Amino acid sequence: MKHATYLPDKDYRNALQAFQKISKPPELDSGLFISIGICLESLGNSEGALCAYRNAVTLAPLSKEANLQLASTLRNYGKLEDALAVYGYILQVWPGATETLIDIGNLYLDKGEYNNAIDAFETAQRLGVGSAELKRSIADLYLNNNMHREAALFYQGYIASSQDVSAEDLYRLGNAYYMGGENLSAQETLQKAIDKKPDYAKAHLLLGSIYVEELKPDEALREYEKAIEIEPKQASTHIALANLYIETGEKAKAVDEYRIAINLGQKGASIFYNLIVMLLEEGRSEESAQLIKEALRLYPQDNSLKNILEIIVESSKSNLEKAAG
Repeated sequence: MKHATYLPDKDYRNALQAFQKISKPPELDSGLFISIGICLESLGNSEGALCAYRNAVTLAPLSKEANLQLASTLRNYGKLEDALAVYGYILQVWPGATETLIDIGNLYLDKGEYNNAIDAFETAQRLGVGSAELKRSIADLYLNNNMHREAALFYQGYIASSQDVSAEDLYRLGNAYYMGGENLSAQETLQKAIDKKPDYAKAHLLLGSIYVEELKPDEALREYEKAIEIEPKQASTHIALANLYIETGEKAKAVDEYRIAINLGQKGASIFYNLIVMLLEEGRSEESAQLIKEALRLYPQDNSLKNILEIIVESSKSNLEKAAG
């Protein structure tokens, strides 16, 4: 039959037309609807695919393939609760289908239920399901939930079981150490990431931030400058460098870095505030007045910016009175 060759060749449109011509038993079975669903889904018709897979399940409630296809498409179509119910049914009927736990974990991720996702992934791991990548996924979830020690342990496990450890893997572990307050371990791990990939700007930036906390401004400056050399348009690095310059008393350089960050699109209220304050301290009232206008246009309800505006207005009045006197 023609549809038998169309589907393996991924000629979904012709395959669908061939399948739809089949309308009488005994050929009208669950497998036929699964094939129709695959064609419709591949052609972008998720609603039609859902209908086909539901028909497949109706005709064969104990078809594992039909239920898996239905659950997957429900998730892709945004019907997360329905998908979760079908996955639960699959595990109930086929307890050995433990690979479904990965799908359930990913579904919980879609719902933003991170603790449930962790539970599903950890259960899968205990049952020996999933590759080493699963450990990294669990570690990412722990880190997102501020469970830094647990994240570090899973990153360590992933790295230990991986044959090709990347700089990104080492960065994730270093970040977990840092977030957990283990700065020494973080430094060592981030340096390994940089050794593996010298142009890894993100690792240089984080290492610089650790040096700031360790009161090592020279080392921090070196890392920030290297990060900017690699990625000059990364606004967050310019902000970090500006903050460092404030700590070292180099306010003119801090002003320059804040301006670069703003020009790169990083226009947070705190950045405007810091920059305006420094300009006022240097007596650059015209520049600060222009910036406060832009800042208040973006953040009209920010009290700190409003307070600075009052200071600028009072300063202008005082200068006018002195000039008149």
